[in-house]
Amino acid sequence: MLGGLLHSIGSAVGLTSSSSSGAAQQQQQQQQPSKAVSGGEVKAQAAVDLFKWSWTHKRFLIVAANVKLSVVRCVDPRYQWFLQMQRDEDLAAGTAVVAPFLVNAGMQMENDVDNKALVWITLGAKDAMTGSAVHRWSVVFKDVAEHRAVVGLVPVALYEHGRQVDFAKSVKKEDDQQWVANSISTIVRSPDRKNAASRAAALDDDDSDGNDGAGEEDFVFMDTGEDDDEYSDDDSGEGTDDQGDDTKHTSTTTTASTRATRARVSTNTNYANSWSSDDEDKDEDDEGGIVYESATPAPTPQKPAVERNSDILSGMTSNRAFVIRGDKVGVFKYDDDDQLVYDNTRLKVRSMQGNFFSPHKATLHNQDSKMLMVRRPDDGIIHCMDVERGQVVSEFQAGDDDTKRKVNDFTALSKYAPAHAGEPMTVAVSNNELYTLDPRQHTKDKIAQRYVYSKNPYFTKVVTTADGGVATGSDDGTIRMFSAANGKMAKTLLPGLGDPIIGLDVSGDGRWILATCRTYLLVIPTQFEDKKNRVRTGFDARMGQNKPVPRKLQLHTTDLAKHGITKVSFTPASFNVGEDTDEKWIVTGTGKYIVLWNFAKVQQGQLYDYRIKSCSASVVADNFRYNKDDQLQVALPDDVTQERLVRGRAVHPMLDAQYEEYS
Repeated sequence: MLGGLLHSIGSAVGLTSSSSSGAAQQQQQQQQPSKAVSGGEVKAQAAVDLFKWSWTHKRFLIVAANVKLSVVRCVDPRYQWFLQMQRDEDLAAGTAVVAPFLVNAGMQMENDVDNKALVWITLGAKDAMTGSAVHRWSVVFKDVAEHRAVVGLVPVALYEHGRQVDFAKSVKKEDDQQWVANSISTIVRSPDRKNAASRAAALDDDDSDGNDGAGEEDFVFMDTGEDDDEYSDDDSGEGTDDQGDDTKHTSTTTTASTRATRARVSTNTNYANSWSSDDEDKDEDDEGGIVYESATPAPTPQKPAVERNSDILSGMTSNRAFVIRGDKVGVFKYDDDDQLVYDNTRLKVRSMQGNFFSPHKATLHNQDSKMLMVRRPDDGIIHCMDVERGQVVSEFQAGDDDTKRKVNDFTALSKYAPAHAGEPMTVAVSNNELYTLDPRQHTKDKIAQRYVYSKNPYFTKVVTTADGGVATGSDDGTIRMFSAANGKMAKTLLPGLGDPIIGLDVSGDGRWILATCRTYLLVIPTQFEDKKNRVRTGFDARMGQNKPVPRKLQLHTTDLAKHGITKVSFTPASFNVGEDTDEKWIVTGTGKYIVLWNFAKVQQGQLYDYRIKSCSASVVADNFRYNKDDQLQVALPDDVTQERLVRGRAVHPMLDAQYEEYS
């Protein structure tokens, strides 16, 4: 969303080089006032000092002292909020110290409680030192109450701007409104962090190898130093080893060099070709009734001119990984040295009618012997491929031909069911329906149980806990928790923050939900105490006013500025997974970066305890190897990489922001 307006704002306010003094910046800003927002409703005001980050000085330099910050909600155009800085003379002249900042998700706003500050980024002219077009801004509040009031409005502004709806009309319950207002990403500083000066030095050291004493003992990405194996779509000849490059990848969150073992997916390799052909509580938006979606025949998908990797699946029992690439599935295995290598096997994906298709979603099933897939575009049919035979052996659909449902997403009946034999059922969602599918039914419609919403929630994702609890995510950001996929309504409805849920995961015990939105992650605790002081979860009892505050995870503004990340677009995040291991990590990707959060630290409120690692291309999908909390599998458009975590010195984001002293 950092589009034309914010680019203009960034250009307008990026008036001085990073080497200018704070006084010079302030003087130049005074000489070039900007037009203020007019005709809007002022929702809050505060006395602040405005700062801008300087990489040369490694601190925030003063832009304007003793200004009035106004949070303005526009009347026309609607659902736009601005942060506006003015002095007394600006109020009369209708001007502002700098161009007003449009509040949007791309600003990556951070609440710095210790410094009574609000921090964000904009795009503008490239920094002379870093070459980054990302600029960091901060306002430091004079009054704690004013700080809290402004911070509480930021999530509301983001909600309205993202969904283009009135917040009060969309989120009606007072406790849900408070849940949203408490969701801003807050900086919590760990007491065992090194001082800001040492972290600043490490931040500026692009050749650090993790052994210089900076940072703290923790897990970092391992430099394997291995050659690359090949996997491709072209049968033109033998593979060649890609030696990779010797560049050390460093960042503000890891100091270890991190070249990975790669299995390149390019244009060669010979493929094996041996296959033949209790009472439930109502959601506030439930109105009862059944609404069926129209059955429209799905057109035959057109094969893309250039196919790229789209997903990677981790085998639960077979010690293999499966890479989706167009209408093919590449099979990888772990060799005797525990290295991920191409298994010289390519599975062709075609329906029982013989039509090739590219899977929109795929999961492993029945101890990795089966792969369940839906095609793109979705046609309401789940295709079951026998992995050993390499062909689709059965198909089952949701609904009959006249009432065929969409399959927006599907998963196993319980989280670890695919690791065991004998459970054929799946859970799926359409736009407005949660249902289970049982392929053993002797009818064309394989729906066994269903719950249909008359008010369409536009479900996008569904996941299950180890004991069969169900969580769903929606296009409007809402999250629902069901005790089971049993045809009954949800126990708990969480309002979300207004952005579409593009990824969803849940801890095996159901105590934590992990939701992915484009620019941030939400980690949501589900446990609470009921009126009888019993510890419950939102899966088995209605939370009501006991909804715990969500943890909002995003990249720190120092990383965005340092690496020049102008657009954040996270891949669906996930926990490390396995019946023999606890959840320790949260992994996702954005652009060419893998991002790994320490889950224990996140639970403690340390939302910026992550490692970030640069790859050679954009990260398409990443997840942990099953039952391994130190091995990652990463799909790039034309590569498959294996990442390992080892003990080392990790440098974390520089959270102790330094501010220029002035009188």
